[in-house]
Amino acid sequence: MRVIGGILASSVASAAAGTDPLSPAYHLTTSTGDLGTLSGFASVPHGEDHGLVYHVFFQRAPAPASWSHLSSSDLVNWNPASNDTAPPVGPAGGSVVAITSGVSPGVSASTLALALGTPVAAGGAVTAATANDAGLGTFTPIADTEHCAGKGVICPSEQASSAPLGAASAFQVPERNGSVVALVVSNESHLVLFESSELTTWTVASAAPLLSVRDTPLQSAELFQLHQGDGQAVVAWSAGAVSATAWSQGTWNPATLQFTETARQTGDVGSFAAAKTTTDAIGQRVQLGTIPLKTSTATGALSLPRQVFKQADGTVGVRAHPAVWQVSE
Repeated sequence: MRVIGGILASSVASAAAGTDPLSPAYHLTTSTGDLGTLSGFASVPHGEDHGLVYHVFFQRAPAPASWSHLSSSDLVNWNPASNDTAPPVGPAGGSVVAITSGVSPGVSASTLALALGTPVAAGGAVTAATANDAGLGTFTPIADTEHCAGKGVICPSEQASSAPLGAASAFQVPERNGSVVALVVSNESHLVLFESSELTTWTVASAAPLLSVRDTPLQSAELFQLHQGDGQAVVAWSAGAVSATAWSQGTWNPATLQFTETARQTGDVGSFAAAKTTTDAIGQRVQLGTIPLKTSTATGALSLPRQVFKQADGTVGVRAHPAVWQVSE
């Protein structure tokens, strides 16, 4: 068991060698204090065989928050990926989202990832930074974080909401010539989609409240399709203080960037906070989050990978990801 910036990075083979009798065998945790928030989860192609490397970014707690960055090729064994320094956009409200390179005409083919965060100086705006290496070790800011109208900054808009903007996630839309869409939470109740073709100038594409969040703050929202091209999408979000995952399903029109909610459910997966998803090597949606596991000196741990899928009755299901099988072998 190795200590990486205060995080105990446990491999399947050696995890049980920890000295703390309460130390988890197969979960990442911190040596002392609170693990904090899983702020970024991304998968990036690597090598000639086009295998994936998974990256997780933690916003450590307590304040002042710092970042820890780990990587894995199998979703179970994690290794240090870069120095424990915050990406230029962080740390508050940050998210690191892999973006397919060379799709959008205005985005350099070497741009492999987009990091989004909420800087204090911008007063609730969202700024962007890019990483030009497969290791996601160095993020270069493209925003003037001192001014909301600066280059690369996503600002509150009268078309959406005058309230401060919260944590963001992002994805590319092939139907719109590969433009990048940033999904931003406004006033803990609205989904606001901003669009950009070159990551520097952002315009409001659509904005709508989710009917299901009138009584529950909308946090850490993501929008994704479980089956590409079927016109259906899922918005996953953390249900506030109850540390549960909620799912809003609805229709998705990529041509107009409109999501219309039709159904909502709360995931019965126990206490599971700060959920983040990405796709694995065969296109399945894999999810990680933090769980309230306690040791003698620390609180919080990284979950084992879970697979998000659509069940036969149309609802969203969660089960152990196949990567977990290696743990029992």
